[in-house]
Amino acid sequence: MELLLQRRHGGLGLRLRRRHVARLARGLSLADQLPRVAGRLGAGERARSLHILTARSLHVLTTRSLHILLATRSLHVLTARGLHILLATRSLHVLTARGLHLLLATRSLHVLTARGLHILLATRGLDILTTRRLHILLATRRLDILTTRGLHILLATRGLDILTTRRLHILTTRGLHILLATRGLDILTTRRLHVLLATRGLDILTARGLHILLATRSLHVLTARRLDILTTWRLHVLARAR
Repeated sequence: MELLLQRRHGGLGLRLRRRHVARLARGLSLADQLPRVAGRLGAGERARSLHILTARSLHVLTTRSLHILLATRSLHVLTARGLHILLATRSLHVLTARGLHLLLATRSLHVLTARGLHILLATRGLDILTTRRLHILLATRRLDILTTRGLHILLATRGLDILTTRRLHILTTRGLHILLATRGLDILTTRRLHVLLATRGLDILTARGLHILLATRSLHVLTARRLDILTTWRLHVLARAR
């Protein structure tokens, strides 16, 4: 009798989870594509060969732990024609630090609206943005970030705190080099990256080309209208516009 009760309880929990997932899928406009994705996953297609295309819908891929919290009314994330997320390592941890909080709380937030976003992430022991604290707060009224032709982000110092309310203030401890030109912006940071952004009409990465190369040994992903995420050892962020 106890075994039957446990089975019934487990079945009820499974049904409740399925209903919750279905409701979430409808909210993200994924209901029409869930069977196809489930079929691929059931067929044993792993993250290495999984391509996710998003135009009107958002697909979230996880190896073992990737949590994306989307909490705005008119949030548009990765609205390019093609989104390809290639997670190709066993020990890749993307945005899985203990204190990673993505608070997307604006009404008309447009993220990653540039023509080309190239993210190269790397392999065995790579932790991307996985220091103990990464807080991204979006909250100002009018903030335009990375609207020059080239953004070069080199993560190398011990402490970078970026605090913004109406303007962007960049504070560092030992090494911060910011080259403001039409072609390049270089930011050097490491252990702590605090980006506090706060607007109602925040436009991020609206330059012609943002190329983020997070890599070392064997990671090369180039996209024009697509987002490819791979992995290697170190974190090298190199951005240059086409």
